[in-house]
Amino acid sequence: MSAVRVVEFQLTLSDGNIYPVDFAYIISPREQLIAGYNSFQTLREGHLSAMSVANTTNWDASTEPQRVAAMMEAYRRICSLRFTDITQGQAYLNESRILGDLSRVPPREFKDLSYRLRRALHLAQIAEAEAVLGGGEQADLLRKAGLISQTIGETQEMWRSSKPLDMRVSKAAMMYLAPYVSLNMRSGRS
Repeated sequence: MSAVRVVEFQLTLSDGNIYPVDFAYIISPREQLIAGYNSFQTLREGHLSAMSVANTTNWDASTEPQRVAAMMEAYRRICSLRFTDITQGQAYLNESRILGDLSRVPPREFKDLSYRLRRALHLAQIAEAEAVLGGGEQADLLRKAGLISQTIGETQEMWRSSKPLDMRVSKAAMMYLAPYVSLNMRSGRS
């Protein structure tokens, strides 16, 4: 969406010396987040959605470019989930009514999704952006790093020694998306 342009020219002085000069600038749209294209909501809508999501300390402390980047990453992660039965009669759904990638919904049809689904996507995007900005929940990070038990004072936490389930999105984002996400997988021979 954004692009860098470089202007190259030579500056010739009256004494005959030639100096090459480069000037680079960025061309970007006014609104970097476009619903259905690279986000589920604009940055302004994101600020409004953040008021409804608990524990957004990293979101509140971040700068606007960091928020935009986090929302784009959250969009990418959420789109990697398999959504089911999101709308009737759309060509981008397969025969089992499962949409493998939400980014396949054209931007002009994104607004036709149900209000409840769009609201869940807005809140989940903010929750996931919060996880992107802060690195995720501390216990999950320790668990993914291989920690099996942790003792702080008299409190001890223990986890299974098996590998933790990787859901692609944070637990907070999955809470909003759970009614719409299909976790079933089918395998078979053809």
